[in-house]
Amino acid sequence: MLHPVIGYLGRAVLGLGLALVLAVVGVVLARMGLVLFGLISWTAWFTLFVAGAGLGAGLGGWLAWLWQKGAGAGFTALLLLLSLAAGIIGAWGGYYYGASQVPECCASPAMGPVAYTVLGAMVGSNLVVLLIAALRLLLRASSGRADSVSPLLRPYDG
Repeated sequence: MLHPVIGYLGRAVLGLGLALVLAVVGVVLARMGLVLFGLISWTAWFTLFVAGAGLGAGLGGWLAWLWQKGAGAGFTALLLLLSLAAGIIGAWGGYYYGASQVPECCASPAMGPVAYTVLGAMVGSNLVVLLIAALRLLLRASSGRADSVSPLLRPYDG
């Protein structure tokens, strides 16, 4: 039972790294979109910023878990949607957490809302895919037969 744990730990680390890189790319693309399109409203900036970080982190978290043994197309698509949604929700929560940080007098915050947004998106997307993959592993290990596994977790028969 140690082999899946090591594999899941490696995928989790890979997912965090991919989520970080793609979330930063999403933030950069969002800022470029603001500059290129001349958007000046805070709402447009916030929407592009959170969506860019969340979608990038969600995609990065999903890519680390893409090739699972016995995972069908339906399960993979569901995992992608949940990872993207968790990345966006994590980015939104990270931004509001970072914006509420009040530094002491005459000091600057250690991390700004941008860093907390990327961090929240990374943690959100990777936590969801890790929990789903662990649940899938536990369900497959606890059942001796493939028929007792939920239809969403069964291999795709084609």
